[in-house]
Amino acid sequence: MSGQKVLKRRTHKERRKVKGELSQKVTASDADSGLYGFIEYSLYDGFLSYEAPQAFRIDPHDGRICVSQDIDRERDPATYDLLVKAKDGGGLSAQAFVRVDLEDVNDNHPVFNPSTYVTSISGETQPGNEIINVLATDRDSGIYGTVAYELIPGDVSSLFTIDSTT
Repeated sequence: MSGQKVLKRRTHKERRKVKGELSQKVTASDADSGLYGFIEYSLYDGFLSYEAPQAFRIDPHDGRICVSQDIDRERDPATYDLLVKAKDGGGLSAQAFVRVDLEDVNDNHPVFNPSTYVTSISGETQPGNEIINVLATDRDSGIYGTVAYELIPGDVSSLFTIDSTT
């Protein structure tokens, strides 16, 4: 079994995962036969750790790395660096590095802060004057975290305009 280090990169969509869902599979080969050719896999959290990661587990017999708990990009790391060790029946081993990049999904809704805005204007306010500035944020990243504004149609909504991006 070769002791070469290999880096594999995997992008994984964030979502509520079913325990045991496959994330990545690693394979090692051994030219020996019998007991000495039997390979057992183990998984470590990071490149210098001797602890198993919380979010992933590995099948010791076939190298399938599976999600072991819910992963949420807003709560958990965006990248997981894992070390996979393959050990044969004679005690020889090799290791590979696996980087799992967690891709965000649209799982959060925009939130206004504050949730209620109040303003008053004079009857002499000219069209086009800004009367209030509202702000909403979204915990998602990238396009999923971009907020667009619109007025809900109603009795007086035709009297006002809103900038959809600010």
